[in-house]
Amino acid sequence: ALTRFFQRDSTQANNLTLYPHKEKEFWLWLNSWAIFLQRPSDLGFDDTGYDLPELKVIVHEVESDYDKAGFEKDGQGLLFKNISLGVSQASGEKRDSLPARTAKMSEILRNDPGNSYILWHDLEDERRAIQEALPEAVSIYGSQDLEEREQTILDFSHGKLPILATKPSLSGSGCNFQYYCADAIYVGLNFQFRDFIQSVHRIHRYGQAKPVTIHIVHTD
Repeated sequence: ALTRFFQRDSTQANNLTLYPHKEKEFWLWLNSWAIFLQRPSDLGFDDTGYDLPELKVIVHEVESDYDKAGFEKDGQGLLFKNISLGVSQASGEKRDSLPARTAKMSEILRNDPGNSYILWHDLEDERRAIQEALPEAVSIYGSQDLEEREQTILDFSHGKLPILATKPSLSGSGCNFQYYCADAIYVGLNFQFRDFIQSVHRIHRYGQAKPVTIHIVHTD
């Protein structure tokens, strides 16, 4: 199939391009042994329960401290923080903006009392700041006993805990939080889109009966 339908790239292994004159033949061949299903109705069944709820994403922008923008090598002061220079600059911005981001998190929760929330974060410093600002939140972290972490996940999944603070690297894949939670706050983000989208789908998934709201807190 590879030699019949695809043109190889001599400069890069496995970089295959579908021959334009073979495109129709390729899809006809694929259709002879494969089928793509998206909904039960594709096979004639009822789609009830397989409609995802509305997803609302709200971005909360908090101010950055430009007094900490730093200096060029020649001593010239910077007008803005240039966090795109590298990981250390981005980490510095995360550290400097942590009080403002946790304050915004607390504001969101105060405006929605009694509701269940997941507080997603990326750094241990963020977890500690969340815990300090919100003592009632239950946290999951890597050094915890595995059984304790599993029990916390189960308790939150079954609605026994109102607020869970965790990382996408720990709880962002495989967990089903959609039955008792429809809201999440991203107090901190990392650079991996996969971590973000997988964590969103812990609550925006089949079985979710409410509209889902995602709050993202970051600096300008």
